Amino acid sequence: MPKLQARRAVTLGIATAALAMAVEAVAAPLAIAPAPGIRLQSYHAYGSMRRQTVAVATPATFAIPVEIPEGARLIGGLAVPDQVWKTSVVDQATPLRFRVSFRSGDDTIVLYDRVIDIRARTDDRRWFDFGRDLSALAGRRGELEFATTAVGDATTSPLALWSVPELARCPEAGPSLLLITLDAMRADHQSGVGYPRATTPHLDAFGADATRFTAAYAAAPKTIPSIPQTLTGRYFPAHGPVAALAPLLGPGRFGRRRAIVNNPHVSRWLDAQEPGFDVRTTGELDAHAITSEALRFLSAAGRCRTALYLHYLEPHTPYRPPARYARKFVDLAKPTTLGLTFDDVTAAWQGRYGAVDRQRIVDLYDGTIAFVDRQLGRLFRGLARRGRLDDTIVIVTADHGEEFWEHGQFFHGQSLFDELLHVPLIIRLPRAGRAHIVDDVVSTVDIVPTILDAAGFPPATTDGLSLVPAIRRATGHDDTRVVFATVSDAEPRTPFRHAVRSGRTKLIRHIHDGALATYDLASDPAERQPDATPPDARELRSVLDAVRLRIAGTGYQVRLDSRLPHETSYVLTISGASPASDEDDAPSPVKLLDVDRLTLEASDTVQIGRHATSLTVRGKLHGGDDDHLRFDIPATIGTLRITLTLDEDAAPSGAIRLGATSHPDDTPIDLANDALDEPPARQPVGADTKPPPPVTVTLWRVPIARGAAVPPPPSPEEEARLRALGYLD
Repeated sequence: MPKLQARRAVTLGIATAALAMAVEAVAAPLAIAPAPGIRLQSYHAYGSMRRQTVAVATPATFAIPVEIPEGARLIGGLAVPDQVWKTSVVDQATPLRFRVSFRSGDDTIVLYDRVIDIRARTDDRRWFDFGRDLSALAGRRGELEFATTAVGDATTSPLALWSVPELARCPEAGPSLLLITLDAMRADHQSGVGYPRATTPHLDAFGADATRFTAAYAAAPKTIPSIPQTLTGRYFPAHGPVAALAPLLGPGRFGRRRAIVNNPHVSRWLDAQEPGFDVRTTGELDAHAITSEALRFLSAAGRCRTALYLHYLEPHTPYRPPARYARKFVDLAKPTTLGLTFDDVTAAWQGRYGAVDRQRIVDLYDGTIAFVDRQLGRLFRGLARRGRLDDTIVIVTADHGEEFWEHGQFFHGQSLFDELLHVPLIIRLPRAGRAHIVDDVVSTVDIVPTILDAAGFPPATTDGLSLVPAIRRATGHDDTRVVFATVSDAEPRTPFRHAVRSGRTKLIRHIHDGALATYDLASDPAERQPDATPPDARELRSVLDAVRLRIAGTGYQVRLDSRLPHETSYVLTISGASPASDEDDAPSPVKLLDVDRLTLEASDTVQIGRHATSLTVRGKLHGGDDDHLRFDIPATIGTLRITLTLDEDAAPSGAIRLGATSHPDDTPIDLANDALDEPPARQPVGADTKPPPPVTVTLWRVPIARGAAVPPPPSPEEEARLRALGYLD
């Protein structure tokens, strides 16, 4: 088929859909029909999450009929992939020209023209996002033509990728959003809050024109669940497809939405959310690469209202700052077994480093902070040069801190002490007035309600509070706020715990045995010695119980009942298993999360297995007694197995029940079994009407939204990255 005919075939196939595009839409993907050599597909390239693309075999041209609305902007992207079917094609790649034109009658206006040569130029091995202001063409009808041709001789038809182009209208409808989370960034390592080293001069300069919250605390000491908590405003984010990000990213919010992250945990969680960010750029991106990608996105978006989320991996392990930052704080005269990098987290866990080596590790941590701070300064300058700073809600915070042996350990996730929970929080609102410092206790779950309030969006049900009144000085000092934190997704070194804190006192509850530890932060800010009688312990206990009640009656419920006249010792084990599957479609592991002991006695213990795939309860039952606990399971495919021993002997037949029905002993429980959704009954239902055994264990599920919005298990490549980051030992 001649080239001109091919172009016309594509054009005629989409004319009706394109011209029917609603002019009130803030951003609308242009309708494109597949044709020979042109196909619509989701494509993964250059570390980016899958984009919806128009994949073409060069040479190729497709055209889209349009009527240009007022204030329109064309937004798109393009790339030459470096791999096809996981095979590198760089050495065989041909330079390709990408050209976008507007044709109307005899007029042809070139809007974009670029040659990409991934073989000769390493910088070309990426996505190129572009934006073009079409205001001068408002009201005109014509075609947007997207053409790809080879530069020089091409013996094959090279693959070229276009992001599905969008025609965006950019009315001045409200502020944009720039949300930044720094991984493992301690609040007390900012030079602007008294740290003696000049780690954050650029962030300090930005904070001088913003509101700094000096008592901000993450809701968890690990990336997961901290990032889901931050992005949903919930202490216990739902594990199913409940549109968790809809209040922030739903219809009528931001026209252009991009996430650029360098943490496999964050990228996998974001990829499971719908609605979510339009494009999620991930991979081994250092702070310079993330900032460069962000500035390119902002340039392409022009004046369109955007939501940009950046998660900088620095200063997370491994500590490998550029040489100038690695040397910035180290004392090279001190003998040490470490050089100018640090990556052996396991050795640090195992206590192999002495005092000098430990100081070198802190020095390198500070060097990574200085490196990312330099890139933040570059980002803020770029935002100002594009004229967007004064129309953008800018928030800088962290997912958690880092422990440097303050309580005998290294890394994060292992406790709920302040070195892991106290994080930076700097907020700059458009036209918010003079900058100031707020010392009130606040939480990262306050970020979403603050964004909704500042952006003019409807409020949502969250566990947080809007900080806009404090930023605008509409409220006085509040010393009554209490915030919550939890450890979930347990490993042997990160046991389940809950905590609440006020400005003066912290209370930590251990799920293992229900023990409580309280700390008077006024007299013991380093949390070295538990205090049995802090002044507001009773009030904190009430707040903790109120937070726990929010999920107590949801998810999976387990109850042991005894009708014996004497005390009985028991051991209950619940373990999960995923069915075998192909590697590319592996189901999520059956993890038992957000475990809580509801009516267990003080002497009863709950032990969480490795990676939270099992739990074991050891306790005692009395006649008429019941022991009750709850947990969540994100997976929807898989099985559970329950075993029960009584006084060290196997429980009698019929002791295990699902909802109102009995369950055969030693038979795995399918998570798809509808019996789990039936409320429990004291007497089994069905043909078997024999009285139940004197001790029974009943499992049921309070129906909640469940389904596919669960991150899949990590791929081998992701496991390798997680191991390098110190997550997998």
